[in-house]
Amino acid sequence: MSLPSSVVESGPQSTNSEGLSKTVKGKEEEEGLKRAFNLYLAKENDEKEGSAKRKKNELGQSIQDTDALRSFVAEAANSPRMEEMMESLLENKDLSPRVVSDALLSSEALHFKNEPFWIKTLSVLKALLPGVDYKGVREIMKIAIEKVLLFPPQGLEPSLVAPLSALENLLKYIFDREAALLPGYFIVNEILKSYPENPRWPHWKLIPMISSFLNSFTQTAQMVSCAYRHRLRPIVEHYGKAHVVSTWKLDSNSLKILLKGNQTYERILPYSKEMVEPQTGLLLYVLRQPYSKELAINILGLQKPRKDASSNVAPGALCPALEEVLVNLFVDAMNELSELELDSSLLEYELERRLENNRELWRNLSSELIFFILFQFINFGNFTNALYEKLSAPGEAKSGRDELIWALLQYISGCITKNMIWDFVHALRLINLLYNDKEPIPIPDLNDPNAVKSLSAAAVYIQLSHRARQTEQQPSLSYALPSCLRLHHEFLLNLANVNEGRLGTSLSVTGNEFYMVPVMCNTYSTQDCFQLPIGVLMATIGGIVAENMNPANIIEPLPMETLDCLSVHVKMSLIHSIVTHIQKQVSNKTNTALAPALIETYSRLLVYPELESLGIKGLLNQLLPLVFKQGAWNILHVLLEIFSYRLHHIQSHFRLSLLNHLQQGILLSKHTQLNLCIESTTLKLITGLGNAEVSPPKNSSLNSQGKPVSTVLYGESEELNRVVVLTLARAIHIYGLENQSAIWVKDVLTSVMTLTPHSWPSHTLSNFPTILQDFFKENPGPKENKAQLKSRVEEEYKTWSSMSNEHDIVQHFSNSNNTLFLCVFWKMLLETDHVTPIAYRVLERIGAAKALTAHLRSLCDMLVCEFSKSGGSGHVKNCIDALNNLIWKYKIVSLDRLILCMALRTHEGSEAQVCFFIIQLLLLKPHDFRNRVSEFVRTLSPEHQLLKDFHSKHSEFHQKFPEKFGPDDHSTSPEAPLPVYFSNVCLRFIPVFDIVVHRFLELPPVAKSLETLIDHFSVLYKFHARPITYLYNTLHYYEKRVRDKPSLKKKLVRSITGALKDIRPNGWCLTEEYLNYLAVGEQVTWTHNIEYYVSLIGRLAKSIQGKNAFPKMDWRFNEFPNEGVHAMYVTCVEVMGLPVEPLKVGEYFLEAIWEAHRYIPQDEIPDWINAVGIIISNLPEAYWEGLYIKLVQALTSPPLSQWNLSQTPFRVFNFQATHLVHCQHKLTYLLAISHSVWHHAGFNQIQLLPDLVRDKF
Repeated sequence: MSLPSSVVESGPQSTNSEGLSKTVKGKEEEEGLKRAFNLYLAKENDEKEGSAKRKKNELGQSIQDTDALRSFVAEAANSPRMEEMMESLLENKDLSPRVVSDALLSSEALHFKNEPFWIKTLSVLKALLPGVDYKGVREIMKIAIEKVLLFPPQGLEPSLVAPLSALENLLKYIFDREAALLPGYFIVNEILKSYPENPRWPHWKLIPMISSFLNSFTQTAQMVSCAYRHRLRPIVEHYGKAHVVSTWKLDSNSLKILLKGNQTYERILPYSKEMVEPQTGLLLYVLRQPYSKELAINILGLQKPRKDASSNVAPGALCPALEEVLVNLFVDAMNELSELELDSSLLEYELERRLENNRELWRNLSSELIFFILFQFINFGNFTNALYEKLSAPGEAKSGRDELIWALLQYISGCITKNMIWDFVHALRLINLLYNDKEPIPIPDLNDPNAVKSLSAAAVYIQLSHRARQTEQQPSLSYALPSCLRLHHEFLLNLANVNEGRLGTSLSVTGNEFYMVPVMCNTYSTQDCFQLPIGVLMATIGGIVAENMNPANIIEPLPMETLDCLSVHVKMSLIHSIVTHIQKQVSNKTNTALAPALIETYSRLLVYPELESLGIKGLLNQLLPLVFKQGAWNILHVLLEIFSYRLHHIQSHFRLSLLNHLQQGILLSKHTQLNLCIESTTLKLITGLGNAEVSPPKNSSLNSQGKPVSTVLYGESEELNRVVVLTLARAIHIYGLENQSAIWVKDVLTSVMTLTPHSWPSHTLSNFPTILQDFFKENPGPKENKAQLKSRVEEEYKTWSSMSNEHDIVQHFSNSNNTLFLCVFWKMLLETDHVTPIAYRVLERIGAAKALTAHLRSLCDMLVCEFSKSGGSGHVKNCIDALNNLIWKYKIVSLDRLILCMALRTHEGSEAQVCFFIIQLLLLKPHDFRNRVSEFVRTLSPEHQLLKDFHSKHSEFHQKFPEKFGPDDHSTSPEAPLPVYFSNVCLRFIPVFDIVVHRFLELPPVAKSLETLIDHFSVLYKFHARPITYLYNTLHYYEKRVRDKPSLKKKLVRSITGALKDIRPNGWCLTEEYLNYLAVGEQVTWTHNIEYYVSLIGRLAKSIQGKNAFPKMDWRFNEFPNEGVHAMYVTCVEVMGLPVEPLKVGEYFLEAIWEAHRYIPQDEIPDWINAVGIIISNLPEAYWEGLYIKLVQALTSPPLSQWNLSQTPFRVFNFQATHLVHCQHKLTYLLAISHSVWHHAGFNQIQLLPDLVRDKF
């Protein structure tokens, strides 16, 4: 019996939802009829199989689009034929498995409570997975993980076992590495993405499967992990590698290491516990270092808020993690002070050193507190509340309470008028907590600087009380003054009535209350009576002068001890008063010289980083524009002197801003002295740029109009542009170049060549990095015809001798196309030793420095021609005498300018040697300059911050060797000399001599001449702003040149470091072993031993640990910002100065760790490995070869070439595991050191890795 065709064949199939419903309904009716007539229907096996297949095909083929598919799934979910309908989806070849799986997973009916549909759907999904691409499988896995979160986290009812098992089977299939449905890395990434923020993931039933899968990736994570990454520490420079590379980046919220973008390590792979923990230790280390604020915000990825142009508001983003670390640092500083007071075993010297370290830490912390609050990274109320909570705990130290409240006073006094009184309530709570003594605290001795800090708690209370009265919020000051501070409070209240005479006397040498003025200033800086003590300070330094007094006679500045005892608010008020006084003189166009004491005090105030807004920013953005506008060249000269000779730690963008002003030719003055000062300042700014600072601007600062400020390195001076090129070459050689920076470098070079086309000698080009060499080969500069030059000079001299009309002479020789007058002038001196007045008129008409420098270049080239064909020593002597008279007798050109121009001229071969011979003769043969150098070094000290009488000694030097900047017998009125405070020809010559040394190093035949010059003039490095940095750059950049010249290296290191021996303590730079080597004449042999390299590594490691490996130095007036930077540079200088093959030195450093690890405390081994990484990564490439050789040897010999150890490779290379059980292997150390080196490496070193792999392995 068969069914009617009208029943078997349901109506026409439709792709829309209505047709699909009819199809499903027809199939259900057919099934009902079959069940009713089951006994009467004939059944054949083939017919049954064909019928089942036909039914599936009919159901599946009824779906033609996505909408129909979703409707089909919805119908199936509630259909008694659900299983058959779901199976039919597998037969549809028109729909991709990805589309089907998306429809199933998006079904609203897919819930574990709908168990049959849930289980069948997951079964179908599992069958579909092989046909889904990996992206689709990843989406299925993500949704499956989300579905897991629907199950109850605690307990599992019997009814839920099957649904969860079905989901587990699906995930297990996806996780199956043999199935290869999805890269395992993606699976791990997805598993970790929801952990640990979501406490319900993973579900306890899935934990064995999840754990097993994650554990299978621990070895993968180990392979891409840096050994002891959590113990590595950067060198905290002003701007260095740590600012540029991303290896130190932390998430600002969690302080976890960032791997890529905003992803931290625990989101990627199952890394070790130490790798995924918050790196609080790294941030603590950075913040403890002086001048570390910029690096701290760079590591955390924080952006300084910028003011909105419309609202003038700068919104900021709080960083609670930073706030917490800073709180811990404050508490640590207090605990350290408490421990020192209790430790009776320390020697007096050691105790004093540690106390000084603690004072330096507090000074640094107070500066950081102000910085982070002003930029809105932390909130003062939250900060002081957290401090209160920490210090309320039992057993917390109270010893550093004066230091703490003094640090808080720095912020409170400056911001109290801009905030409501309740913002400072927690500070009052702190005072009540810390000052709970039962007996009154005695009034301190006002001759002790610690008195300022002892009285700070009472000063805070007075300031807050005054603010409360001002705002009528006395009830808000709900914390009474602690009874133990009653005497302090009464003493400070009485100070408000002290008369001016007593205050003035207290600051004198004979006064017995030296710190009375600072105490009064700090207490009343926000009240009207503050004008009396600040007025006394201004009168002391010549800011307020009586009518019968000459400001020039006020020479003694405020000592650093006094300035250190002034709060930030007082220092800001003082610097504001000084700047206002200067601005008044500028506006009134007063020619009266400023008091030397005022200028020196202003210079000392500029070193405080917390005064940046009113200090350096105010100087650049307010004072300088006013000076330019008014043409106050005397004031400009003073400001440039301050920049050149007094400031040590100015951020690069401020220095580049000043360089931008000077290079863009903003000054049109024809004043010779001023032009010389501008050129000298520009030269120092360019040569003083750090290797990491010579880079394209990343985040351009905004000017007052809110527009980006462009930075221009180059200008219209050929000599200075040549120095820019040399600085670029040095920076690229040492720090490398990002790929995207190559365009910027070529743009700079193109602009330089457009403004000042020039060429370079081959011996200079050979030292340039490849990018510069290629550029100058493609863009050769003009070549001078030296033979024609000499004949032209002869013709011009004949013309000078034959012409009689004064007007015609002036017109002819001052013509812009004629650049030979200095040559004529020199020949005039050579022939007659007499100068006619008309020559001065010609010079006056030539005028500006730019035009005269063109004549100077011609003179330098002509001198080389003259000396090349010289006829005997007598003629040479006459030539040098004439040149010397040009400088010292007739004052036509200064020595430093002439030597700079001569050293930078382009000469090849023998002509280059002649050029350097002229320089040598000019510096050594006449006594004029040598006498000045000798007297200057003998009478003056570079430690100006310690001197009271620098100006008087400097004035005596100028009186003995007066410096004039123009001829004496001028036919017109001479230029009025500008007041000089810090500069002289000796100091101006130092950056020029730096360039001279480098140019001599490039030409091997003049090596002996270089040694002679160094013998005579290296004493000037006593006054060099960055002597060790210069030595480091020289030995690094010219490593190939000096590699085989140990005596020359020895001469450089001994001369430059030896120049500082009288002003530096013993042990400040070089090790005892190396000093002994330097002391033995021309000995160049070096008997190395591993202990020497161990001591070098240990010294750097100790410095980074904060354990004082070097004598005490005031980093505010040092070329380096902290001991870690100092230790790195002096270590690298010493290593590069060794008479040892660089390859061997690299090997010795590795062997030092292998040999010495048994003598190093176990917990310090990572610090030593970190130190090795720092040293090697900051040495030239040749020193890396030792590491490369060790790596090649390890990879090409057992056990790595043929594993024969009982432990697995992963066990051997797990440094932390092997380190803990004292079973270290050389391979373990080699890997850890390699990781450390490349972690600290820069762009140029990382870029060599592919070459290393290709060439060595």
